[in-house]
Amino acid sequence: MRKEDTPHAKDDINPWESKKLDPALSSHQSGVWRVVSQRPVKKSLRSYWEPITSRLETARGAGYILNFLTDVYHLEPLLFTIYLLSHAFSGVNDAFTLLYTNKLLSKVEQTITSSEGADIKGIMRALALHIAVKTLAAVWKWAWRRPEPILNTRIAMFCKIRVMKVHLNLDLPSSQDANNVMYSSMPYMAQHALRSIIESVRLVSSMISQIIVIVQLMKEHDDGIMLVGLCLLYSIVQSKLSKSQYIQEMIYYASDRSYRRLLALFEVATMSDYKQEVIGGALGNYLIEEYEKTSSRIPNAMDEPDIFFANNTPFESCGAVLVESLPLMFCILRVVQNPAEFSLTYLATLQRTSSVIQDTLFSFSWIDNILNNITFVKLLYVDDSSKTQKIPPGEMAFPPPDSHRRDSMSIEMCDVNFKYPGKDNEKFALRNLSFKIPPSSLVVIVGANGSGKTSIVKLLAQLYRPTSGQILIGGQPAETYIPQDLYNATALLTQKHSIFPLSMAENIGLGDPSEVDNFTKIVEAARMGGAYELIESFEEKWEQELDPIQTCGSRAYRLPDGPLKELRAAVERCKEISGGEAQRIAAARTFMRIMSEKTRFVIVDEPTSAIDPAGEYELFEQLRSMRNGKTMIFVTHRFGHLTKYADLILCMKAGELVESGTHHELMERSGEYYKLYQVQAKAFTNSQD
Repeated sequence: MRKEDTPHAKDDINPWESKKLDPALSSHQSGVWRVVSQRPVKKSLRSYWEPITSRLETARGAGYILNFLTDVYHLEPLLFTIYLLSHAFSGVNDAFTLLYTNKLLSKVEQTITSSEGADIKGIMRALALHIAVKTLAAVWKWAWRRPEPILNTRIAMFCKIRVMKVHLNLDLPSSQDANNVMYSSMPYMAQHALRSIIESVRLVSSMISQIIVIVQLMKEHDDGIMLVGLCLLYSIVQSKLSKSQYIQEMIYYASDRSYRRLLALFEVATMSDYKQEVIGGALGNYLIEEYEKTSSRIPNAMDEPDIFFANNTPFESCGAVLVESLPLMFCILRVVQNPAEFSLTYLATLQRTSSVIQDTLFSFSWIDNILNNITFVKLLYVDDSSKTQKIPPGEMAFPPPDSHRRDSMSIEMCDVNFKYPGKDNEKFALRNLSFKIPPSSLVVIVGANGSGKTSIVKLLAQLYRPTSGQILIGGQPAETYIPQDLYNATALLTQKHSIFPLSMAENIGLGDPSEVDNFTKIVEAARMGGAYELIESFEEKWEQELDPIQTCGSRAYRLPDGPLKELRAAVERCKEISGGEAQRIAAARTFMRIMSEKTRFVIVDEPTSAIDPAGEYELFEQLRSMRNGKTMIFVTHRFGHLTKYADLILCMKAGELVESGTHHELMERSGEYYKLYQVQAKAFTNSQD
């Protein structure tokens, strides 16, 4: 940690850097960043045609753009119409600006060169038209800016519903896949797509109208075609000489440990999640010293890799400037040959012509932009989230219509092995696991930390599928059932509880969404979970939000002392509660679910780590009293008061099932369970002494 290595020393590179790179990939170091891209493959004649066919295939989805625009129109018909027309007219207005600017300059030039005196009336008319066109352009710009924020908000709401549906349809392993993160940015992408599409309308209208005007103006000069050609040459050369290293299929990440350490130190020092440990551990000086020391090792580190532009010499840019000057050089040459034909108006038109031609060529790059928009917009209307599911959905309803036991589940694990997704090189969390749980059983799973208890819970709750082996529910493979039916039939209370940024009543009511408005039932669930007195003590009671969504902002980095600063501190203030209190609220939500007629299976995994023994005993007694034929599984370290009621005890060690049976059976064997039980009994006896 304190070594003074060079920024790119071998020991300063992350461990995964030593892994062999796939031959199809190439990588290079850009400062502290590692850039990895696809290696270029040898191109055949067919490969040159493939990008065209790919674009044509994408273009066939242009109908989705029309669907998207139609939906946006229906969100706000009047505002969308104003938005679209103002952009289109703004594009045409560019041509009028060019035309009337040319006329104004022409009138002024005629006045300068004419011996008949100034054409005041003509100049004023041309000036008035020029100002009118400019004013109209400002009006169009104002017109499209007014509806844009409203349309963006409506589009975001429209897309967020889609995003919520996609995320809620993802299973747990799929939600952890980085490739599915893009769905969260869909509202922004939709707003960007609308701007791009409408900007394309403005660009096309501007380009066509300006080309028409330029052609008409150039017809008045003998060298018009030659000058247009020289302007076109510059645009072509510029596009070729500007070497962009932008690659579509590319990733980059900070591979330098020192830079990653800088980011980590800054986060620890500034994030509220670590504030208690930082203050309590007096870590402030250490963090500052380590940040300064680490930053001195990489003083020239960039926050992003320099991968987009790579002109290593100024010669390319100089060449582009020379080519850009060719039209002007041609004009000067003609002036030298025939000074009488010199025209400032013509020179101004020439410069505008060059700019328009560049914009025209640049607009062709918008083709890919439009195609990308088609690909994205298609996501809004084609639900392919099922293709990303790690857990393929079944089609059988649960409970089956012909089931004779609708009040509980029978569960069987058959030679199950399991390792967590994305951890292929790590050991199995569960190995060769086989057991049967009859319907309506009360089961207790015991074992030391890391023995695999929580992994069993995640498999039984259908959050993951076994790597190998099979789980049977009611004698049928779990994967044959509709996942949502199994989730509806399961109540899960774990040590990792979440308090939603919603009211306390809704937090508990969400245990059974069909009864979320049943306040009587919510209060009953709160009493069962031991959260009633806590909620009643809150200032807003059942409407209290513990961690409200933060929306308050200010237009000053640091507000001065006074009522405004006090209000800022009070608005959307979070309310802290203890870990035990949070567990009671989570338990109340679970009781709400257990009271549902749909619940057939209850899983309880270490839910009382922050609750005192008396509170834990009361909670488990409440849970056990609501058994009513349900299959119940408990995972807890303090299992002494539960095992005497257990129909089955599963004893785990290092990911394997080492013993199973009742309490008396396992105590008689004097095996692993006996040792664990004796440790608890001894600890209890010592605490009494």
